[in-house]
Amino acid sequence: MTIHLQIKVLVGVSFFAKDFQVFEYNKIIPKYCFYILVRDDVSQYKMKMTQGASFKVKDRLDRLIIWLEEQFNIPKQELALFKQGEGVYNIRFVSLRTNKILQILMQNMTINIMSDEIELCANVLQDLCKYFQIMEYDTVFNFPNIVDELTVLIKRIEKLDNLRNQYSINMSEIITYIKEFFVRAEDNRLLDNIKNFKEYFMKINFRNMELLDEFEKRSKTYVELINDLKKINYYIQNFSNLKGIYKF
Repeated sequence: MTIHLQIKVLVGVSFFAKDFQVFEYNKIIPKYCFYILVRDDVSQYKMKMTQGASFKVKDRLDRLIIWLEEQFNIPKQELALFKQGEGVYNIRFVSLRTNKILQILMQNMTINIMSDEIELCANVLQDLCKYFQIMEYDTVFNFPNIVDELTVLIKRIEKLDNLRNQYSINMSEIITYIKEFFVRAEDNRLLDNIKNFKEYFMKINFRNMELLDEFEKRSKTYVELINDLKKINYYIQNFSNLKGIYKF
């Protein structure tokens, strides 16, 4: 989100002075301030972008330059250098955090947002829809790596869920054995059969160790399951932002 930075400085003759002059400085820090322009002569960022999303707009694409100037904190004259023809812009940014590329290609009333980061594509698309006041939009997006990862995650979740259920069944069986051994140990105590009494308590201790082991396995499986479900939910949220209705 855009941040409004406000700095106020008091200037006086000395620390003990009663009169001060106030200097104020206001600066709007744009949302994508950590992305800087990439020149065409930087060879390390010339790789072809394959993942991203595209959608059509009815407005003049020159309006997009105004949006880029506001959101990326880049002078308009700098952005004008990336104009490749009438209504055609091909602009690349690099993230100062991740060193990954964000490419925005505009031509034939179509905006292409190319990036390996699905969350970034979704955020940029949502911001553009808000700027152009697009209530409904149809997008074409391509994230094969994420689709492959989702396939692996779904299979992994099914496996982890089966394991978790199996551990729960094993724990129930062990608890049943422990209850039975407690009853038998109490019977032998009442009969003063100390030898059998000790044997049953040894069995209880052994089963208790098994129960703790199964519980630890179940807890570990549960944590892995929750983490995978969070990843799937993260991707679902971003995919929903890439295609749907923007709510103002």
